[in-house]
Formats: sequence, structure tokens, C-alpha cells
Amino acid sequence: AIARAALDLVADGDTLILDAGSTVAAFGQLLAKRRLRIITNNLALLPFLAEAPDLDLVVLGGALRATSMSTVGPLAIEALRLMTADRAIVSADGVVAGRGLCEASLDQVALKSLMMRQAREVIVLANAGKLGRAEQTAWAPLPRDWTLVTDSPEPREELRRLAEAGARIHVAPDRDG
Repeated sequence: AIARAALDLVADGDTLILDAGSTVAAFGQLLAKRRLRIITNNLALLPFLAEAPDLDLVVLGGALRATSMSTVGPLAIEALRLMTADRAIVSADGVVAGRGLCEASLDQVALKSLMMRQAREVIVLANAGKLGRAEQTAWAPLPRDWTLVTDSPEPREELRRLAEAGARIHVAPDRDG
């Protein structure tokens, strides 16, 4: 539902940076018939996008992070510094108002932070269970204005804090509307 809702935030002709993570992978799989330029470290997306006729696909090299089937590290960072995008579509282990996105490693945070800096707009895809969650120790600060696509209007208090911290909130409709 989150991936489908995020499709409305992307226009044909856009350049997108797609982060690693299962929700971003679900979103990326829905892009195969679109006309886009995609920059990604998400190796799980390659089988779905490699043969898409109207996609210009750029894969960031680097060290393999097997748990997320993604690349990280200085090679990915140096490559990304050469590019900009209309939108960065990112995931997180947790999203906390006033703090940002938490992740398991500094390598992830360094690349994710650069992804957000290299894009005009940042879109975070996170299920409601990740809102207010701060279990990891590495943090990527969010820009002043950004968009959150989530799957529930709960927790209301955390969504209110995120909106006060600059988030535009999009709650994905469930299958029944």
C-alpha cells in the first residue's frame, strides 16, 4: 500500500534515487513501465528493472551489505556525489521527529544522508511501526521539508510531531479505499 501510494509522488521524466530496503524495493518494482532515470544501491531491484525499456538505470558500486542486498561505503558515496535527482526515495529502521532516520550502521547513514542532499525532494517510505522507533544507533538528519508515506493514521501523536518537524504526511489507503 505504501509503495502504491508513493507512485503518485513521481512524474515520468524524473530522476530518482532509490535507497535499499524492502518497502523501497516494493516501490521500485512498480516503476518498470515508467519513463525515469533511477540511481540506486538497491541490488534487489536489478532483476525487476534491468530490462525495463524506458528506464535509465544507474547502479552505485561499493561494498556489499548482504542483509539488505545493497551497496554502501566510499565507492557508492563518491559515485553519488557526481549526480543529482528530483527525488530521493528512502527507507529507515526508525523515523523520529527532530532526530531523523535511524539505521544499523554509519555506512548506511552516510550514504542515505548524501542521497537526501543530492535530491530536490525527500520521500520517506516507512510503515507505522517505524514511527518514533529509535532502536538503532546511527542517525541521518532529515531536511527541513520532506514527505512521509506510511500505512496508518496511527500513532497520531507521533504523526503530529513529524508534521511539526516538517513532514508532509501521506497515509496510504488500505485495499478497501
